[in-house]
Amino acid sequence: MKAIGLIACVLMGLVGCSSSQVDAYSEAQDWTGLAQYDVEMGHYERSDSALSQLGAVDSTQQKAYREAYATHVETYCDPKNAFRVGLLGKPKNYVCIDGTARGNTYEKNWETGREGNSM
Repeated sequence: MKAIGLIACVLMGLVGCSSSQVDAYSEAQDWTGLAQYDVEMGHYERSDSALSQLGAVDSTQQKAYREAYATHVETYCDPKNAFRVGLLGKPKNYVCIDGTARGNTYEKNWETGREGNSM
């Protein structure tokens, strides 16, 4: 029973942590930072309505987020980056592992890095 309580507290802490990150980006109106955070956390691109709820109410802000998201997917999801991501122990990122040849290479490189992390 204590283990369940501990797990619940840890999970709540993790959710709170990610939520506070999102809050910090939205309060700062940092849509590029939010987009980069979303990609790195494996979150799919936010809809315009989700962005509006965070404060990106005008189309210029939403466009800034979308463009930054697409740019960061290209950079972060580069298969050359995947080894480092796996080596750092970061979880699989299904934004990057998308069923394409590039995504498959990313996944293989991530797994190789992950194996290096466990040694």
